[in-house]
Amino acid sequence: MRAATVSEKFQTLKSNLDLPDSQQFFQKPEKPKKLKCCIGVSQTTSAFKASQAFPAFRPNAILTVYKLLSMLYIASDHGGYQLKKYLLRFIEKQLKLKVEDLGPLKYEEGDDFPDFAIPLAKKVAVKKEDLGILICKTGLGVCMTANKVAGVRAVLGYSIEAAEKGRKEENANVLCLAGAVITDEHAAAMVKRFLETSFEANERHVRRLAKIEELEK
Repeated sequence: MRAATVSEKFQTLKSNLDLPDSQQFFQKPEKPKKLKCCIGVSQTTSAFKASQAFPAFRPNAILTVYKLLSMLYIASDHGGYQLKKYLLRFIEKQLKLKVEDLGPLKYEEGDDFPDFAIPLAKKVAVKKEDLGILICKTGLGVCMTANKVAGVRAVLGYSIEAAEKGRKEENANVLCLAGAVITDEHAAAMVKRFLETSFEANERHVRRLAKIEELEK
């Protein structure tokens, strides 16, 4: 009996899993079309170009409407200053979202991350619809600091999946990034995924978060 070729095995797998035709994975992206941006204004978006620069973007997809986001804050120390500047442009130009920069407003070597992480964490803790982004060299210092403020659930963004699960399962409200470790594009992809993901209030997730909140009383 003749052994099945790789192509035949793929076709069988595709048929069983109802996968799209394999040519879809290799064909050139279509030209950008008229899409609605996230603030509801019809325009020719740069989704096609964004998909080249930012892995989280998909060409010809409708941009996410960030309905539940009230206010977005961002801050860093000197170790995250350059990445912060990049993300500010990305959030405002690509995601079309308002973001408040809590500093530093200029590069100052030797500044201390708690001086920026604490004010941001306190602002986020006031309103449950608010989110924050913190950046230092490793993301660790700002994450530790933010989590000292009651009501803040800061997570370290080391992958797109981690950023998504932080929001979906832990209801994280602050994303911490490592300015000296990750690329600008990777950081942008994690920020986008973090902002477009909502908390899944499953019983087990709510139960676990309630146990953490007990420590803050």
